Order: sequence, then C-alpha cells, then structure tokens
Amino acid sequence: MDPRLFGRPAIALVILLALLVAASPVPAHADQFNSISVSFQPTGTRCTEALAKGPNGITSVSASNVFAIVLCAHVEDAGTGIAQAGRPVEFNVSMGTVGASGTSRYSGIVFSTADGIAQISYRGDGKNHGPDTVVVTDQGGHAIATETIQLTPASGVTAAKIIVVDPSAHAMAIGTTQGDEAYSSPTVGIPLAVQVQDWKGLGVNNQVMLVSTDRGTVVSNPGWARSARDVCPGSTSKAIVLTSASTNVLAPLDLPMPGTADFVVCAGRDEEPGPVRVTLENISARVEAATITVTQAGKPSMITTAVNGTTVKATITDAAGAPVADDTPIRFTIPSATGMVSRTCLLSRNGEASVMVGLDAVEAAVLVTAEYNTAGAAATCTAPGSQRLTAFAAVSDELLRAR
Repeated sequence: MDPRLFGRPAIALVILLALLVAASPVPAHADQFNSISVSFQPTGTRCTEALAKGPNGITSVSASNVFAIVLCAHVEDAGTGIAQAGRPVEFNVSMGTVGASGTSRYSGIVFSTADGIAQISYRGDGKNHGPDTVVVTDQGGHAIATETIQLTPASGVTAAKIIVVDPSAHAMAIGTTQGDEAYSSPTVGIPLAVQVQDWKGLGVNNQVMLVSTDRGTVVSNPGWARSARDVCPGSTSKAIVLTSASTNVLAPLDLPMPGTADFVVCAGRDEEPGPVRVTLENISARVEAATITVTQAGKPSMITTAVNGTTVKATITDAAGAPVADDTPIRFTIPSATGMVSRTCLLSRNGEASVMVGLDAVEAAVLVTAEYNTAGAAATCTAPGSQRLTAFAAVSDELLRAR
C-alpha cells in the first residue's frame, strides 16, 4: 500500500486510539462497603479497635455530667477487616450532646485515623434523662452502628421551690369494717411525691422538709415501696420530717429522681368526710411552702347521671355530697337488643366514670350501678360488691345525634 495514504490526520488518529486503549483496561473502582463498631468509654480513654468493638465501658452517666465521656468508633473494610483511614464519620444523638462545644446533637464530619479510629466526646445536656442512642455512619452510607447509654436525671444545687406531683388518686375513705358505718374502701390512702427544685427545675438533694396535714395522717414511704393499704393502718402522725434524695420516684415504676421524697396521706379514722390539706415546708432553705388538697370520702350514697352526645357520665357521691373514694367500681348495663356501651365496668376517678353508647334502637335505658362492701375486701370490677346503688340514664337516638 502506498505510504502516502498515511498523512498527518491518520497519524493523529492512531495516537488517539492508543491513548484510549491505554486508559481503558481497568474499570473505575467503586467505593467498597465498610463496617463500623461503636461504644461508650470512660473520660480520657484513648480509643482502640478492641474498645470500639467491645461492650460499653460506661453504661450510664448523669445528664449533668461535668466531664465528657468518649464515643469510640472503628471503621474497617467489611470483607477484609482492614482498618479504613480517612473515612468521613458522623455521630448523632437524641438526648445528650457530642463534640467539643457540648451543645450539639450532631458531630459533623470526623475523619478516621490510620488505624480506623474516630472518636468524639459525649455528655448529657443537663436536663433530659432516659435511654440515649448514638447513631454512627460513614458519610457514604456504607456503614451504620448504634449503641445506647442511660442518662440519669441531673441534680440541682440551690433550692428555689417545692413541687408536689399530682397524685394518681384524689379521694380516699377510712376503710373500716367496724360499727354502723362499716365500709371497705378501695382507696384508704393517697401516695404523694414532693420534689425540691432549683430555678432550672432540677431536683436538689439533702433538703429537710416538714410535711403536715390538717386532717388524717401522713407516713413516709420511700420509693413507694409499700402500698397505701399496707402503710396506713396504725398511722397516727400528723406531721413527719423527710429528706430529699435521689432514691425516690415521682410516679410508680418511674426513674429515681434527685430532690424527691415520697409519702402517703391516710384517711382519718374518726373524722368526717371532707377536704384534707397537706402542707410541705422546706426547713433547710427559704423556699415558699407548697400545699395540696385531697378528699376524705364516706361510703357511696347517691348516683347522678348525665347524657352528652354519645357519652353517659355517672357521678357518685357520699352522704355529704363529696366524691366517693377513687377506684369504686361503676358498672354500665344496656340491653343487648337496644345497643352497647364502650365499657361495662370502670373504676371511679374523683367520683366519676364515663362510657360511650351506641344504639340499635330509637331509645334505651343504661343502668348504672355503684358497688361496695361493708365487710371483707373492697369491691372491684372483677369482684362485685354486696352493696349497690343504682340509677338509670335515658338515652335516645335524637340525644346521641345532638352534638
């Protein structure tokens, strides 16, 4: 072939093809998958692969911890286990904070070291408590790890106020089976929790409080360890001294809270039904006293009913017109041919109980029954009482449709 056919354009084409061939044999390398391990470790820890992969060195810390603990992470190739250097790692928490500032719940980018380690400081935010979970990822999304730590409630320093926690029950009765007024009350005492707080709302420990009542009696019950039915019999104290601590709780089954003291106010055996006023004074500091009022009730004496839309409400009072003891069983019955009620039995709160009604007829009557005993154990929804009060609530399709 004539060499003149290969001019300069042809030579340029050959060079270009050669460059393309040289550049194309190895395909672009995709970012490989990694794995991450993470754990919480003590203050001052120098992270290692073993610590990151091991169990938590710290399982709980105060929400107001002064010294930050360490979040320790390790990044490695998921297939070979080789540590990955220079990986962009992110830490996210929901209650505490991460980073040098101590105020953020997001770390930003932390690059792993030559041995695959990424670490950052962690502390509580000073107020939130409960289980906190850290979520650790590499920025490419190829790895994720989680670990949980328990943040215990923070403590305050200087007392500023006294808080009485709203109790689960508000009305009680003497619960005696002696004499003409024999009555087995379902609620003979009301558990109460009080907390001394600083101006931030954090509980302050080691505060001495005087708890007094104008009627009935009071008795200490740390951590609500015993039921009111167990602590009230034989109680004679009108005043007790309590010291706030971190071992008591603000509600049954709740976490221990700093600055808290638990006690029970019990119904008075020789007193008429009526309001019971409890006063709490901090004698360790100049703090305004706190008060709460509960009710001492008599045995059930009257039922009144009211219909509002689809709701039937029963109100049960004693002879003085005060709400009966909480947890008095109230039953609602309607003939099955005429309709149904949402609940057939409820325990009273502040002397009241309500159900929803659905009608299959133009009108019907809901029978409301309050039950109690004058001997033995108090009546419950599962153990009917021997004494009964009854009333009827007349409902109609027109009333139920009226809103």
